Amino acid sequence: MPLRIRFATHGSALTVKNLSPVVSNELLEQAFSQFGPVERAIVVVDDRGRPTGKGFVEFAAKPAARKAMDRCTEGAFLLTTSPRPVIVEPMEQFDDEDGLPEKLLQKTPQYHKEREQPPRFAQPGTFEFEYSSRWKALDDMERQQRDQVDRNIREAKEKLEAEMEAAQHQLIAQTNAWLV
Repeated sequence: MPLRIRFATHGSALTVKNLSPVVSNELLEQAFSQFGPVERAIVVVDDRGRPTGKGFVEFAAKPAARKAMDRCTEGAFLLTTSPRPVIVEPMEQFDDEDGLPEKLLQKTPQYHKEREQPPRFAQPGTFEFEYSSRWKALDDMERQQRDQVDRNIREAKEKLEAEMEAAQHQLIAQTNAWLV
């Protein structure tokens, strides 16, 4: 049997969102090390190697993670020149490798009721088919609405970036006019 070794998040890992595309693993680690020793800092990239705007930081101890979480929630922690604060949340704890083995499921009456029939495809024209179709339609609607929300948020962020840039240029122009 092969031996697997994995990092454990042990409650001292944070998810960091709203990262600028110019933030690297090293900058993320450097920025968060002011709260305590950082074991690992990763900027998440997509399948083409482009930054997703998210990352995570694993601290050596929980108090450092708590301190970072509190400070970033109370204030606006900026990693770059841009006044774009990072959003920090506790990292979700899940085991993406082992999943949920059968032996860990509780054998409740609900379990036995749901397991009376084996996996199958619903047959057209049946009660199962009608309701499974409605569930699929609901899932499609949810996906479409989430996509629309994502588009709206992306557009709002782009608008805010443009407004911020225009305001910075205006501020520089005013400062230069004042100096003359």
